[in-house]
Amino acid sequence: MPVVKDLMKLFCEKYKKQAKSEHWQIQLIEQKLDEHIAITVIQDTIHTWYQFRNWVWFRLFQKVRPTLKRRRVDESDNQRLQDEITEHRATIAKKDSVITELNKNIEDKEGKISDLKKKHEAKEDNSKDLETQLHEKEDNIADLEKQVKMLQNTISDVNA
Repeated sequence: MPVVKDLMKLFCEKYKKQAKSEHWQIQLIEQKLDEHIAITVIQDTIHTWYQFRNWVWFRLFQKVRPTLKRRRVDESDNQRLQDEITEHRATIAKKDSVITELNKNIEDKEGKISDLKKKHEAKEDNSKDLETQLHEKEDNIADLEKQVKMLQNTISDVNA
């Protein structure tokens, strides 16, 4: 029985080594196959480019291609600038509406201020008129008191 186990162990080790080597061989073969495919694609691309490069339209395309790239960049810049302009116009419109509201508020407040000033002036004029009337009445009272004193003096002179 131990002999069978030893034989089985040897047999398994042999196949493990063989499987490992086959695995590495398969990986190398796949890597070489990938490299071969990449090389053929590159060669085909170079071959087609070499054929195209002599065509007139391809020469024209190669001359125009930088301007096309620049044009795309310019268009994207223009679009970005247009977006910024619309944003700025929107903010300006909002600010204009706020300004018009504030101007209306200012006009309303100025109207109230002018009304209050007119009322204040009217009250001041009224108070001045009342003061002058008060002074006139005080003067009249003083005159009447003098007349009363004079009349009392004349009465006392007449009675005496």
